[in-house]
Amino acid sequence: MTKRKYRIENKLWALGLIISFYLPGLVVAQESGSDEPIHTLDEYIVEGLSYEDSINPLGRSVTSLFGSERNILNSPRGITLINEALLRDQGIETVEETVLFSPSAFAPSRFGNLTTPTIRGDIAETYLNGQRRSANINGIQPGFNNVESIDIVRGPGSSVYGSSFYSGGYLNYVTKQPNLNDFLMNIHMRFGSWVPESNTYFSSLWRIDINQPVVEDILGWRLSYTGQENETIFNANGARNDRQDIHLASTWKPYKGLKIDFNSQYSWQAIPQLLGVNRPSQELIDHGIYYTGNVDDIGGPFIGPWFLTPDGTTSIRPTDTLYSDNDFSNANVFHAQLITTVNEEDNLVFTNRTFLEYINRRRFHELEYIEYVNQITWESRFEFNLNGDWGRGKHEVFSGITFRYEERENYINFFNEYFFNFDITGLPTDFNISEQFSQTYFLGLPGPGGRPFFGSEMFSPETTHSKLWDIGVFWQHELELKNNLHLLYGLRGDFFFVDVTDPLPDSKVDPWHDNHNYHQFGGHLSLYYKPNTSSTFYFTYNSSQAVNGSMTGGGIFLFDSQIDRNDFDNRSILYEGGVRFSFYDHKIFLGLTSFSQDRKKVEFRGGKNDIRVQGFELESVYQPNRDFYFYTNLTFTEGHYQQSAPFQLGGRSIFDLYALGTGPANSGTGLGYESFPGANQAPPADWRIPGMSRWMFNAGCSYRPTSGLGFRIWGNIKSKQLGNLDAEFYFPTQFSLNTSVSYSKPKWKAEITLNNVTDEKNWIHNGDTFVNNLLVSRELPFRLEGRFDLFF
Repeated sequence: MTKRKYRIENKLWALGLIISFYLPGLVVAQESGSDEPIHTLDEYIVEGLSYEDSINPLGRSVTSLFGSERNILNSPRGITLINEALLRDQGIETVEETVLFSPSAFAPSRFGNLTTPTIRGDIAETYLNGQRRSANINGIQPGFNNVESIDIVRGPGSSVYGSSFYSGGYLNYVTKQPNLNDFLMNIHMRFGSWVPESNTYFSSLWRIDINQPVVEDILGWRLSYTGQENETIFNANGARNDRQDIHLASTWKPYKGLKIDFNSQYSWQAIPQLLGVNRPSQELIDHGIYYTGNVDDIGGPFIGPWFLTPDGTTSIRPTDTLYSDNDFSNANVFHAQLITTVNEEDNLVFTNRTFLEYINRRRFHELEYIEYVNQITWESRFEFNLNGDWGRGKHEVFSGITFRYEERENYINFFNEYFFNFDITGLPTDFNISEQFSQTYFLGLPGPGGRPFFGSEMFSPETTHSKLWDIGVFWQHELELKNNLHLLYGLRGDFFFVDVTDPLPDSKVDPWHDNHNYHQFGGHLSLYYKPNTSSTFYFTYNSSQAVNGSMTGGGIFLFDSQIDRNDFDNRSILYEGGVRFSFYDHKIFLGLTSFSQDRKKVEFRGGKNDIRVQGFELESVYQPNRDFYFYTNLTFTEGHYQQSAPFQLGGRSIFDLYALGTGPANSGTGLGYESFPGANQAPPADWRIPGMSRWMFNAGCSYRPTSGLGFRIWGNIKSKQLGNLDAEFYFPTQFSLNTSVSYSKPKWKAEITLNNVTDEKNWIHNGDTFVNNLLVSRELPFRLEGRFDLFF
């Protein structure tokens, strides 16, 4: 028997095991009569504090970890719950504001358009009511118009949710749903931003949220509309931040045991990639010193503008960025989701979740980066949830099958993208590569909109038209062993059918095309012990595999006319343990988690990087009453590439990009910019992950009486971050402090917010090794904003 055949038979054996577990569950569903769920939800609400006013994570159940509805004390995984009360009180509208409440989560720059955070050293996925949305690392900014609460899960999904593109964690956005009893309306307005030193810009956001019961306890709808017309601090470069967003949801309970939830959203947004500041160095980070001058256009085939001979230095301004006045980013986003729940008996629930999303994106940067992307995602998941007594104890079975389809049509042009070339401190703000570097400009083929693009055949593997079917089968079983000790395990198999074509072939004859089938298997195993209703001790093992897709929407790559098998074998192994406590009649929640995760990640040039991330996470919430709460979270993380060589665009060193003896610390080597895939890269080693702090601390408190004067104060501290693999520059320990003052009445609330009160000159890493040596971003300076709410 060959090794290949042995592996296939092992996979078939694993699939057979899943099916063999599934069938007995169907039999049990017919025989069991118990209505006692294995994870009965206790009431963890402080006396006199309603669910709508509680920020304590014990105040609501969660389904985004293991599928079935659970309290956080019965969920053996690291998770942070941002409740409706916290979302409303903090006025959360961005990913940056979200991650402050979770350990191990932080907000990198993502080319100046933060679409998704980083969790435990990897890009976070995005879910909507338990279903994974389209890949979005450099795509659209999530709007919070439709969001009622957020689950931040640390680590990859369980067997219920299966494989994804990344394994650090995910954000599950729980959408607004109707209240079937009361008419409610809220009008919210947000205005800013006053900035000292003549950098003031006007930004505005307005929202109207209407809830209307139609038939009490049976039928209702909810409509929420948000508009945003924003200038930015980068107005001199023409950068705006505009969007229109409408969310419609309905709930229908036609008869007992049947519930139909529907939600849909359409969003148009013109939110740019601001790119940030090029030519990073320690002098820039510490003192704001920027090396001026433009690179010479030396010309020649496959030769980039090599290096800069600076003509001086200047102090960087808050308004300086690499964005050009003709750049734009536009997107049309639509999704609809239907969740049907059948609960004929208390111990048996069937659910179907069907989700459809369409995204059309257009992005253009004169320097030159161009992308035209269409994303279609459809998923339908059938779930079977059974609770009962059989054998010697209580059991819960959660099982089902998922059908998922992803189609991505990507046209990409980054052939002429040289961030380093342009001096961003001068005028005009027009960083046009085709005009200023015409001798080194590569002509592409005309694509959508008549703009130039490069196909896979022309060394641009992200330009593809890919279609991917995923059929996933999952089985999850929990049983109470004895003495409050619980065993929870899950198994999953995914079967992929992939077809990829180069939509822009150079030859116009026989375009590159490949199709293949792939398999993945994974699972999780947890033990948790509950000595009483207010504490939990747990250990979890999780094995999963991620799919590697393009940064521009998750399309599958074509290299040398073939799909890379490694793109379907990005394995993650997670070991996690933790404890959770509730004290003083549930006024205090405390959680401590430790973890170790090994993962493999396909590198830009092929091959794989081995990554290990280890650490611990501490989080606490204290809320004695409706008016006051206090929260903190602390993270310690060690993240390293292990004998791996992650790719850095342009070459290994920031000093290679300057003429000999010039530039930062007069250390220029004159070796010049290496056009990718290029040479002069760092060798395999145990590199510390750039842009990742070992220590992060977030804290905040709020006092908000129903009537009268209130306040909030919140902030964070991050320890040193390396800028690139060789630590040629770094971000020192940084902190940020914010505060607000409000005045409330039962029917209205007014607030003034002061962001970055101490006007720290903080810097932000882009979030990947790809542009380590080429881009950094800055946090915005001190600024003042106003908010106003009306309640009906």
